Amino acid sequence: MIPRKYMFGGVLGSGGGSCQFTMRDEKGHFQSLLVEIGNREGRDKFIESAKKNFKDNPKQALKDLEDWIVDMRGKIELRKRESSKKFKFRKVKGFVLCISAQYYAAGEMCKVLKSCTETYGKFCNKDDKTETITAANAREAATKYLVQQKQRWIDMSLKDRESLVSDKKKLKNFALGLANVSICATFWSLYFEESAVLCFKRDWIIGDAQFRNTWSAGWFVDILKNQKSIDLTKKYPEMKSVMDLLTESREEMD
Repeated sequence: MIPRKYMFGGVLGSGGGSCQFTMRDEKGHFQSLLVEIGNREGRDKFIESAKKNFKDNPKQALKDLEDWIVDMRGKIELRKRESSKKFKFRKVKGFVLCISAQYYAAGEMCKVLKSCTETYGKFCNKDDKTETITAANAREAATKYLVQQKQRWIDMSLKDRESLVSDKKKLKNFALGLANVSICATFWSLYFEESAVLCFKRDWIIGDAQFRNTWSAGWFVDILKNQKSIDLTKKYPEMKSVMDLLTESREEMD
């Protein structure tokens, strides 16, 4: 018997236009939860408002972003209720792979938030690393990041804000950081128990092959673990840490 937090809970992916969560339902089967909303809308709303209001009312850009967050959260909750008609939705307590824009949110926090890696560890994984962070700590880091970046926008001199707004790439990256971390933190709050263990990793190297995780990986790893004759860890030791958790998860569910 292992702590429930190590049971495989699914794969969460998000992007510019949609978010997908391949999760385990109350019967131990995998379900796909699709939300047709992504970080692009929030990014663009902030950019539009920032360009219009950076001189006289910079707080308006943050208000417009917050309005989007409220609307976005409502849509995610509605999708959860609709999915509950097909299967019983429950917050995940287990081990979750977080990919695509989820991974980039982790990278943004580790890079930009002051003392992030010292406090929470290097949870944005590259190469063969599979470091994890609890959902509670991920949400805490996200909250600190958003407070820091919003205050940074307000505290900028008019000259600095004008410089940021006039630089298309820098403004896009700043706005994307705010929007992406906001939507990711919303998913962590609505989908996961505080004890859930999140692994932010997008690119993998298995042997000589490189590949990028997609949202369908939740189905794949569950099917893979049912194939008792397959043992990837012998040939590809890079997979051992993750596959061990999946093996324990399958034994717990059985």
